[in-house]
Amino acid sequence: MTRARRVAGSLAAVLLFVFLFPVMLLSQEGVRTQVGGTVTYVTSTQVFGDIGRGSGLRENDSVHVVKDGATVALLQVTHLASTSFAARILSRTVVIEKGDSLRAQVPAIVTRPRPQLTPDSTSAPPSEVRRRQPSSPRPSAQEEGGTGMRIRGRVSMQYYALFNSAIPGAAFSQPAAVMNVTADDIMQLPLRLQYYSNHRYDARGDAARSGVVRDRWRHRFYQFSLRYGEDNGPVTATLGRFVPYAVGGIGSVDGVMVEGREGAWEGGLIAGAQPGYRDTELSLRDQKIAAYAGFRSEGEAFRTRSSLAAAQTYRDGALDRSYFYLVNSLGIGRSVTLYQNASLDFYDVDDGDGHMQPHLTDLYLSATWRPQRWMSLTASYANRRSVYFLRSFASVPDSLFSSARLQNYQLSTGFNIPGGMYASLTASVRTQENSDKAATALAGRFTWSNLLDTRSNVYLLGSWADNIFNSSASYGFEINRDLLEDLYSALRLQQYRYSYSQGDRSIDRTTLSLETYYRMSSMFYLSLSYEHYWEGAVTNDRIYSEISMRLR
Repeated sequence: MTRARRVAGSLAAVLLFVFLFPVMLLSQEGVRTQVGGTVTYVTSTQVFGDIGRGSGLRENDSVHVVKDGATVALLQVTHLASTSFAARILSRTVVIEKGDSLRAQVPAIVTRPRPQLTPDSTSAPPSEVRRRQPSSPRPSAQEEGGTGMRIRGRVSMQYYALFNSAIPGAAFSQPAAVMNVTADDIMQLPLRLQYYSNHRYDARGDAARSGVVRDRWRHRFYQFSLRYGEDNGPVTATLGRFVPYAVGGIGSVDGVMVEGREGAWEGGLIAGAQPGYRDTELSLRDQKIAAYAGFRSEGEAFRTRSSLAAAQTYRDGALDRSYFYLVNSLGIGRSVTLYQNASLDFYDVDDGDGHMQPHLTDLYLSATWRPQRWMSLTASYANRRSVYFLRSFASVPDSLFSSARLQNYQLSTGFNIPGGMYASLTASVRTQENSDKAATALAGRFTWSNLLDTRSNVYLLGSWADNIFNSSASYGFEINRDLLEDLYSALRLQQYRYSYSQGDRSIDRTTLSLETYYRMSSMFYLSLSYEHYWEGAVTNDRIYSEISMRLR
């Protein structure tokens, strides 16, 4: 038997096992019930909600974002607390907003009627189904005589390695430690401490590190701040290293931020310095100042959110960049959502000299229309240009075309299909300034959640793109499920093909990956990811593992 046949046979056996194992476990899964909640916070890649472990939710569970009874986004839970969760966005057809409805399927326990001691009591019918109840809550710190401080977050040990068939030994080997901890109500005050750091070690051999002079250790401190005030209180003050999300493009700040809120209005002032880009030293060479104001209105007919920020950065006391950042969103009824953000820079670089020339460096517009409960349409337009700083000569490229304006037009549609299925199709056209060539792309995705009530999720995806200098096509398949009560696995197979415009050269890559996640206890969990891909005669193996302790 050839090696290719052995690989194909092994792959077929794995696929057969993954498909049949859910059916064998149907009798062990029990009945499932639906729980609901709302979106509490949204970032560009994550969604936070008010459903937690106490409702029966588990890590890696699927959560649906629902508007007007139709699913508009699919999430996967990554972090979980007793009454809240954080999730990554798998797919979405509209902008996810705070207050959107959430739906999730959680295990339920079928209870049998217990013998009653009193003849006048009424027992529940045998078919009654109740949702899994949370365990008895632990006593609060106040009840135990403590300070009332609450600590949450995670501490993780990670390892990442890459092996290439053309290179002896490990091409990449890096153990790391990650700490992301938040402490609330310190000394029984509305005081919050946030700490987030990453510590990595280059474990490659000396031969693989030839020519590398930097130290093996790399330390990054992303956040180390102390905030006074409630989340939605009238005044909050933050001191330390943080990211002011209300001011797009300003990045991390070592300094202070004061925010105030009154009714539907809010505003803030920020002052500080830029942490080191490659290391995390405290430096006062690059200064930053900013101010922002925001307004929010919620109504049945209209929902509006607006924010305007003005920011300036300096290099050694001289102006480096000055710009406005504007964000607006408008919801009309329950069927139309409009969104816009834009950056307006005041200075431009011409032959090395900066001069006053207001110009848009980043404009994004999107509109979503849901004509039916089961259908949505989204159109977007992006017009981006690289930003060049006056004194530091740094640049913030917005695309592969670092010196020219790039425009992107995109249209997508999504359909909810009965039985937990969802399909989407996206088409895009990208043009470059002073060029008559356009790049085009088409991508499709099909999702079947909770396949046949087995807690299995199936994904089919494909894409095609003409990138002017090359073209590419890909298709893939993924199935994931909870194999056991606390063991989750995902199997993914994807095929890529790249063809270059000059000549007949093309590259084929096949990727097979397996991911597992095991919850050892309510506090500890272990994850392992293995990926093997072929690209011509070269093969690569990637391994990533993590063991984490959750604090809550």
